[in-house]
Amino acid sequence: MTPMKHLRAIGAALLLIGLLAGPTPGAVGSCDQETKYADPAEFCEDRENLACQRARVRCLSAGGTDCVAMEQACIGRVPEMCAGYNFAVGCQPTERQTQNCIDQLSRIDTVHIEEVNDVPGCTPADLCGSDTMSLVSGAPDGGVEAP
Repeated sequence: MTPMKHLRAIGAALLLIGLLAGPTPGAVGSCDQETKYADPAEFCEDRENLACQRARVRCLSAGGTDCVAMEQACIGRVPEMCAGYNFAVGCQPTERQTQNCIDQLSRIDTVHIEEVNDVPGCTPADLCGSDTMSLVSGAPDGGVEAP
C-alpha cells in the first residue's frame, strides 16, 4: 500500500469513528426532551435574597452605616414574602430562564439597577415572553403588577 493510500485509509477510518461515536439523533437539544419549569417559591427566595444582597452593596457604595443590619432584616422577611408565591397565569418560566435571571442578579455590573425586574434576563419579557404580562400574582416587592 502506498503512503497516500495509507493516509486515505486512516482518514476514512477516523471519519467513520467520528460519525459513529457522535451523539445520537435527538440526544442533544432534542425536541423530545421534557421542559423543566421553574419552581416559583424557590425562584422567589433566590431572587429576593439576591435583591437584599444587592441593596446592601448599593448601601455600602453610598457610604451607609447600617447596611449589614438592613440586609439581615431584608433576608429575614424573604420566607414570608415568598410563601405561596406563584407565577401569573400564562407565565411558566423554565429552570434555564430563571437560572439566567439569578446569574444576572449575581453580577456586580448589574447591581446599580435597583428594581430586580429591570435587570436584563429578569424582565417579564425574559421570563414570561411578554412585557405586558405580569410576572407574578400576589407579588412581593420584586414582583411586577399588570399594567
